[in-house]
Amino acid sequence: MRRVCLLGTLLCASLGAQIPVSAPPSAPAPAPQPEAPKDALGRTSPRGTVLGLLAAAGKGNMEAAAQYLNTPLRGKNAEHLAQELYTVLDRRLPARLLKVSDSPEGSLATLKPGQDLVGTVPAADGDVDILVELVPLKQGPRWLFARETLDQIPTLFEELDEIPINTFVPEFLLTTRFAGALLEGHKLNQNVDIAVGGGYGSFLSVCPPSIS
Repeated sequence: MRRVCLLGTLLCASLGAQIPVSAPPSAPAPAPQPEAPKDALGRTSPRGTVLGLLAAAGKGNMEAAAQYLNTPLRGKNAEHLAQELYTVLDRRLPARLLKVSDSPEGSLATLKPGQDLVGTVPAADGDVDILVELVPLKQGPRWLFARETLDQIPTLFEELDEIPINTFVPEFLLTTRFAGALLEGHKLNQNVDIAVGGGYGSFLSVCPPSIS
């Protein structure tokens, strides 16, 4: 009897050694994260927002241009503000588009998170920062011109013909002739103003963004 039990024990141990032990089930692979919805207006980066507004307003499409503003205004009021913003940027903002961040996160170099500096424009009371900010919309976060900047645009627009040209143009240019025309302060026409003041009209005519 003792021999039978011993044989049975050995047989069970032998069979157990031959039966493969199944590995524990691996954890399921994480589901791929859905891509952020694309924006037809290009407002997914600070540079895209600036180029988009300039392109839309430059074509006279103020309804589209107003969609680049973080403003409670709607309809014609928003379109009028977009027109004033475009004029201020085109005539007074130094040309530095390649320095504006093209990243969805912005440059991450500003004091406030979710904001990015486009540039500064001269004003009667000192330079004014032109800012864009990341705004949560139904279709996802979008970069829009900041409300604190837009609050100052009507005043900046009114000052366009009041700020002397030598505020931002070197003195020697004021006595230089371009195409036979003497540059004289606020008497500059807009085309010459763009040429020497850093406006974007000529830039967009050469490198227009693909925004309808």
